[in-house]
Amino acid sequence: MRLIRTALCVVLLMCPSILSAQSFTGTITGTIKDTSGGIVPRATVTITNQQTGRQESVVTDLEGRYTSLPLPPGEYRVDAGLQGFRRAARTDIPVQINSTIVIDFNLEVGDLTDEVEVRADATLLETSTSTIGKLVDNRRILELPLNTRNVYSLIFLTPGVAGSIGNNYNSMSYTVNGARPTMMDTVIDGVTASFPTVNGFTGISVFPSDANFVLFRPPRDAREVWQGLLDRGVLVRDLSEVVPNGLRVTAGTPHEVDLFLKALEEVLR
Repeated sequence: MRLIRTALCVVLLMCPSILSAQSFTGTITGTIKDTSGGIVPRATVTITNQQTGRQESVVTDLEGRYTSLPLPPGEYRVDAGLQGFRRAARTDIPVQINSTIVIDFNLEVGDLTDEVEVRADATLLETSTSTIGKLVDNRRILELPLNTRNVYSLIFLTPGVAGSIGNNYNSMSYTVNGARPTMMDTVIDGVTASFPTVNGFTGISVFPSDANFVLFRPPRDAREVWQGLLDRGVLVRDLSEVVPNGLRVTAGTPHEVDLFLKALEEVLR
């Protein structure tokens, strides 16, 4: 029997802001010039998300300036080119929430098929806004310990956070640099999870779990498989009354997944 393992990845975006206008994306902007310092209008700038491969292209204006559309957090590659100049590129550009990254190019005269590539090794500083933003990616969610099994506890990775995190929708009693809860937002997969409560506090409408529920139909009697998995310490529920011959297994941590797969293999032998 071939067993296929799947992983559930959740991206949690936390954007505490001291401003009323909030954004959960970033932008890349800059100016294209030649080596003498002259502006280069109508140059094509292509911005590529290095994780997803998604691309967008913009054209510089008469002042040689360009600005991308709102970009999801991630690492990007920026290419700039115009007929009569060598194409220039910069890679590994980190874009965070509420950030505006400035990437300028000085194009050299040459063939458009030639390329000059610069890797963004140095940390890019945010100088265009005072808004505070923090991204907690899926790697941190999966690898950092969560004793309460509450991913919102990772909010404390943000500098300046104080308060407490509970397990109820109205128990998110945290602040950032003294800001009021109504001036902050918590976003999951690009969608806000915050809402005001009737008593004037800020609540959370979504509580992600690190548990992964697997619903399947075994090739034999579900009750027999259910008992075999239960005897081997697997958290399993018989859903035969709802799903014909269906079982649901809770397997979120690597240990739970390994335990389930091993027990299922033994039961089905």
